[in-house]
Amino acid sequence: MFNSTRQTQIFSLKISAGFTLIEILLVIAIALTVGFFSAAFPLRLISQMSVRDAREELRSELKKAQVYAIAGRGYSPWGVYYADSVITLFKGDSYSARDQIFDEETAINEKVSISGFTQAVFTIPSGKPETAISEITISRPGAESASFSLNAEGALE
Repeated sequence: MFNSTRQTQIFSLKISAGFTLIEILLVIAIALTVGFFSAAFPLRLISQMSVRDAREELRSELKKAQVYAIAGRGYSPWGVYYADSVITLFKGDSYSARDQIFDEETAINEKVSISGFTQAVFTIPSGKPETAISEITISRPGAESASFSLNAEGALE
């Protein structure tokens, strides 16, 4: 009798020691579902961050140009120009009449577009822009957009 009970216990252990096909398929389905949804989140985050990065990069270059003009660096006005996903800090009265030796170029994400802005030049020694810009918009398809303005006093709002 002792022997048959022990055989029953061993037999029942052997049956419960493995996984069934249904359990394995269920675990795979759950893992794939979690993986699918977790992959979509970083892509959306990257898209949103590219707009914010471009906005901060443009604001930074505008402030730098203004500081250079106020400081009288190179005894010249300084400006910022945007075209073809490149923001250029330049020395001179305009981008076309700039001193190219002093150009500082910053590339931004190619999918991000900046509208309402081509160029801003800050006068020496006041640091005020030659013209105010009412709205600069940075956007990317499928992501939120950001906007700000450059007033006549040179403040970014």
